[in-house]
Amino acid sequence: MYTTPDAKDAVPACPPLGPVGPVPSGFFADCSPADNFEGTRPIAAYFNELILNLRELLRWAKQFDQGNYWAVPIKGDPTMLRQSVVRAPVITWPLTQVWVRNGGYPDPADPFVGQPFDSLSSALRWLARYRIATGCVLEIILSGEVHVEWAQLRVDHPDGGRIRIRGENANALLYFPQSAGLLIGSNLLSLDTLTIQGPGWGWWDLRNQGLSIFGRLEALDGVTLREWRGECLVVYPNAFAMLQNPYDLGNGGYLLLQNGAFHGLSVSPNGTFYGSPTSSVVIQNVGANMLLSRGVLCNAGTFVVDSFQSWQTYNGIQLMDNAYGAARILQVYDCHTVDAVVCSSNSVLVSSTGLGTPGDWVTWNNVNNTQQRFRAQDFALIGAAGALHPANRANASPAYNVEGNRLSMVAGY
Repeated sequence: MYTTPDAKDAVPACPPLGPVGPVPSGFFADCSPADNFEGTRPIAAYFNELILNLRELLRWAKQFDQGNYWAVPIKGDPTMLRQSVVRAPVITWPLTQVWVRNGGYPDPADPFVGQPFDSLSSALRWLARYRIATGCVLEIILSGEVHVEWAQLRVDHPDGGRIRIRGENANALLYFPQSAGLLIGSNLLSLDTLTIQGPGWGWWDLRNQGLSIFGRLEALDGVTLREWRGECLVVYPNAFAMLQNPYDLGNGGYLLLQNGAFHGLSVSPNGTFYGSPTSSVVIQNVGANMLLSRGVLCNAGTFVVDSFQSWQTYNGIQLMDNAYGAARILQVYDCHTVDAVVCSSNSVLVSSTGLGTPGDWVTWNNVNNTQQRFRAQDFALIGAAGALHPANRANASPAYNVEGNRLSMVAGY
């Protein structure tokens, strides 16, 4: 009757799906009060679709407990659908490790015993079936080889704060030849020991970002982002990233940004990029035909690290619109403009120690052997706390310890 109408209460085809809303459309056929037919008419095909979906839900509704699978559905139990939703498979081991290797499987039979996935995207797709218990951690380990992904990967798991993604060693490389890289939509416990590489030289493409953070990244360490046509790393509004060693929290934290076509690291309004007391950010061009516009652009956000070093960018670091930045060591070399460090529009850049040794903060152009400049403007403050190189004090704008450039100052205290 569904495919071959034989009366006015039948339909030859499924009606179009309505927009998502607070009231479900239900199971219906053609309703025609004019033909003395009112209300809805159940259709077998719609029930079949519902049953297939419910069976799939029940099939995956298993409780994972120390390697044993316990089926939730019980015939005749009116609560089994609720149990299927509430009691999703839960990983309860304190530490679970799954592997990604070239030559692995899209859906290995048992990744818990070491059967590898063929890609990070396959591992993330599989992990979406599971929850991770409080106090437990799941590690996705990429073997020390090149792993190719053809589309941007979104990490958006409800228990992302219990997930680590890391390389087996320094040879682990995640390569995106045609797309943007990783997007962290919610939380991620850590990302470490991994190179994330983009498509390489080409026209600027602001969508082609290496690492996009919309949620919280609790630990970032030993990561290289290179060859991206947009920003290498973006901390979006209200997002947070912590540069620290995930296995020795509060220490370490190393980030290398190479050969980008736009900003190296961009912090958006109310975003925070925060480094541990021994953290380090290095930005460089290593001979490729790519030029970072700005090493760091912090727009109404927060950028704090222990050590920041930059080579061959347009500006090394620029803070604007009520941004806050701090570093113990700030060294910017070979900029393509005289203003290597710019702080503007009610922003503040200070020495993170409050003390500083002369030379900890320095700008220099090795090409023409000239001192480049620290510049504050439009109600901004650069507080070097004694760290500014003597030659930089001589060419600061405004003059060192003198108010200028619209109530701004490059100060030594």
